[in-house]
Amino acid sequence: MLIEICCENLQYAIDAHSAGVKRIEYCSGLAIGGLSPQASEIKYLKQNTGLELMALVRPHSGGFDYSTDEQKMMLETIESFLKAGADGIVVGALNPEKTINQSFMSAVTALCEDVSITFHRAFDFVEDPLLSMKVLQELGVDRILTSGHSPSAIEGQERLQSLLDCAEGNIIILPGAGITSTNVKILLRLDGLEEIHLSAKQVKRLSSLPFETFEYSFDQKEYKKILEIIQEAPQR
Repeated sequence: MLIEICCENLQYAIDAHSAGVKRIEYCSGLAIGGLSPQASEIKYLKQNTGLELMALVRPHSGGFDYSTDEQKMMLETIESFLKAGADGIVVGALNPEKTINQSFMSAVTALCEDVSITFHRAFDFVEDPLLSMKVLQELGVDRILTSGHSPSAIEGQERLQSLLDCAEGNIIILPGAGITSTNVKILLRLDGLEEIHLSAKQVKRLSSLPFETFEYSFDQKEYKKILEIIQEAPQR
């Protein structure tokens, strides 16, 4: 079972690497669902750690129906992330009618011929999940990050199992959202599960600033708990 850790800053990622994490999704703005990070951070992490790094491309919070200009900018961002050494790209875009934006995703797969592509949780807003999964598979997307069309992966476990069954190993279904040491054992019951996505985060309040704010940091104890639960679970 591969555990992908979502990291929102440099120290978060470095601490995850020190704890033995193999793959991360690197982003900024985790509190608002994740935004694109800086290419310079990706370059630094690739030069100074052995992490497999999946870089999020999301220009702003809110919906996933992007303008033509935003799509062009996102493709330029992907190019800069690949140049910085990213091992893969995490991205997603929908049409106004909540279907996969196939023209944009085709442009993404053309840029990412030699790296892995994850379609992110925009997938949880599509009208027809099974059809959308097949579309992404045909486009050459490697995996789908999803909570099973629910607020959390635990709540969406039935839909996740349906997706895993229909995927038949041809595209990876990556459950994510709300996975912690208190509930991860539930997801381990899913047949065909290969990977999970979680943050293993703790809140760090920055009280020294003149306004109340916080940042997330890596919780090594939480990660170790999750790792132990996965290692002790029966093999399916």
